[in-house]
Amino acid sequence: MIFFCGLGCWNWQEDRRRFGSPPLHELLRREGLVQNHKRTERIYQEENLSLRIRKRVKRPSHARIVQAGPAGPDEQWAMDFVSDSLMGGRRIRILTIADLWDRSSPALEVDMNCLECG
Repeated sequence: MIFFCGLGCWNWQEDRRRFGSPPLHELLRREGLVQNHKRTERIYQEENLSLRIRKRVKRPSHARIVQAGPAGPDEQWAMDFVSDSLMGGRRIRILTIADLWDRSSPALEVDMNCLECG
């Protein structure tokens, strides 16, 4: 592809396949062909030379370790607080405890007067 910038022609795509507008402008500016980056970008878009933006792949910082699940009942437990409000505006908080082996919930503790609720 020959890039025309008003003062001269230059065949730049032979050795630089992925050359964006800013590096191209810097190279042309060093050769004294252009001075305005907006003009370079406008001609770059008119020639349909814009590169497709690649989505960056987020790589994990370390290898993940898979935790082994429970081998039987009463081996691993999980707990969580669930909050809700009644029609009168009072808040309730429910402590749910679950067994991870069979996903059963042996205990639910409800409290309306907990000090940590709000």
